[in-house]
Amino acid sequence: MDNLLQTLRFLERNHLNVIEKSQLVLICQDSCDHISNKFLKYDHHNMNVECMQLPVLTNFGVDNSDSEKVVVLESDRILPPGYFEEVLEEVKPGISLTTREMDKIIAPATDEDIINDNFETSCDNRSTTNEIGIKNIWSGNTTFMKSDFYRVGKMDESYRGYGWADYDMTFTMEAARILSIYKEGWKELHLWHEGQTYGEGDQKGMYIDNCLRFCRKWRQPVPKYMVEEIVAHRKAKLA
Repeated sequence: MDNLLQTLRFLERNHLNVIEKSQLVLICQDSCDHISNKFLKYDHHNMNVECMQLPVLTNFGVDNSDSEKVVVLESDRILPPGYFEEVLEEVKPGISLTTREMDKIIAPATDEDIINDNFETSCDNRSTTNEIGIKNIWSGNTTFMKSDFYRVGKMDESYRGYGWADYDMTFTMEAARILSIYKEGWKELHLWHEGQTYGEGDQKGMYIDNCLRFCRKWRQPVPKYMVEEIVAHRKAKLA
């Protein structure tokens, strides 16, 4: 909730002229109360799902959006002034946009800290070549056309729990010849938050299942680091 509220405050601070004529479709994995905001239209949906189901939430959110131009934004991201104005002007059928540069804040930071650039970060730049293990165009901030999203069949809802659905959607869009554009000159901030379990169930098991599902679907080798995680997880379950 701290991340969400901070993200909304910076949307109002940095992009007021955009949000005053835009719709906010707020999708909560479990539930939260109504949140005051300055968007022209506000729709709030508490999904009450038992584990992280990013494709389900994203598909539902896009279904409930009124505009052909859509931004999917996770609730722990801040973009600099002018960014959304530019990408919403540039987006058109056949392209999706995000930033290439992203910094991850490594400790809690107040609004004042962020405004005054008083925080430490680690580099979390996106890969422009869909390199597995590195952030991609569907990791947290993506602008696209709703018609393109529907043309590819939306996100694959068989992914449950954390991870790999973003790689799948990146591959899906590009397989449909929708160009991924990684904007230069704009730096996205990924807000600090504690490690999350994202709901109930065997989180590591779901993460591994997602990896194997992705690799089978796209005929990709299982990354070495994932092989090690799979072995470790199986040993732990047998212990």
